[in-house]
Amino acid sequence: MAQNDAKRWAGDSDGRFVASERRFQDSRIIVLPTNVSVRAMAFRRVYSPLERGGQRPGCVILCVRQTFLAAIRSEGWEIRNRHREERSDVTISSSAQTTYPTQIQISPIKSLKSELWGVSYWCMAKPGTYHDEERLPAVAGMFYPGDPLDLSKMLTQYLSASKRQIFSDKIRGIISPHAGYIYSGQVAASAYKELEGLKYDTVVIIAPSHTTFFQGASVYNGSAYVTPLGKLFIDQKLASKITEINPSKIYLSNKGHTGGGTRQEHSLEVQLPFLQMVLGDFKLVPIVMAEQEWDVITALGDCLATALKDTNSLIVASTDLSHFYSSNVAAQKDGIIRSHVEAFDPQGLYNSMAKGQAEACGGGPMAAAMIACRKLGASHVAVTDYADSSKVSGDQSEVVGYLAAVIYAD
Repeated sequence: MAQNDAKRWAGDSDGRFVASERRFQDSRIIVLPTNVSVRAMAFRRVYSPLERGGQRPGCVILCVRQTFLAAIRSEGWEIRNRHREERSDVTISSSAQTTYPTQIQISPIKSLKSELWGVSYWCMAKPGTYHDEERLPAVAGMFYPGDPLDLSKMLTQYLSASKRQIFSDKIRGIISPHAGYIYSGQVAASAYKELEGLKYDTVVIIAPSHTTFFQGASVYNGSAYVTPLGKLFIDQKLASKITEINPSKIYLSNKGHTGGGTRQEHSLEVQLPFLQMVLGDFKLVPIVMAEQEWDVITALGDCLATALKDTNSLIVASTDLSHFYSSNVAAQKDGIIRSHVEAFDPQGLYNSMAKGQAEACGGGPMAAAMIACRKLGASHVAVTDYADSSKVSGDQSEVVGYLAAVIYAD
């Protein structure tokens, strides 16, 4: 590739060969500039990521010369697999700190100008370790606008339409829905409005898994979550503290975040732009629950209460309520959830769902948040808004219920 082409492709003023990252299903594809056609190589499907027991797709690295490996390392990328092929121009060295078991496949690809070799690998983080993965937006442009300006305008409209009730400046947690913003955004804004003017060092979000099942609760072991409004870095010190208490149930993992499902989870992601809008700068501890049994709920609540003691932290529980009942039936079922929330009764909330009297996909996150917040000094829960999807769609035959609330101390 000519240097001018490299400049145009990499967007680098001095023509250095730099790496580009693209998404393919659940993998990141790291593409290195080479002397082959960029168009021919950048969108090649080298290796189709498949779900394999407990493993997650890693990266697909495309390269032809050792000089490009040196270039990617200079940009701060870490090569986490190892293969030495007989050809001298295909060599990938292992990082000294590698903790990732791998499976390697070498695939020759014919491009227009030369032979390109792709190296693909599967990797799984060693339990209790972090890696430099950033969780990119999965539902931007679907559940909420992908353009930062459009997103900011929408959030501003929702927050401006909400009236702040000022329950307390000691808000320990909130409950917020996670549907597409056009349906549940105004309800969510009623809770987020109460956070305006407050500051938190860390926000812990507990969200349910809609895409994959796993045991316990998964605390993200990557480096950041990314939204159209910017990057939120993981509070790894606090995440480690949370997961050291009861690691058989609450543990570091990418499950429910970037690994384990055919599509990525939305219920946690949709909370982030609201938080960025009202709080500004903070660190994040993202938690996804797939198993919502009482022992896991209490374990998570207790772990959070212990780890968050004497910290300036907020807990967010992500949930929608009943799904696809008539508006009248939904109001009845959702009213049961609401009564337990307002009574600050996590056990009653769980029992009602276990008996089939009420439904909430994030019932576990709600109950765990209430347990933790009470132990952290909260004494009240106030519902800030309730609605169902018919308010927007006009269809009352099959609706989804949405509730928002704040959990606060006197």
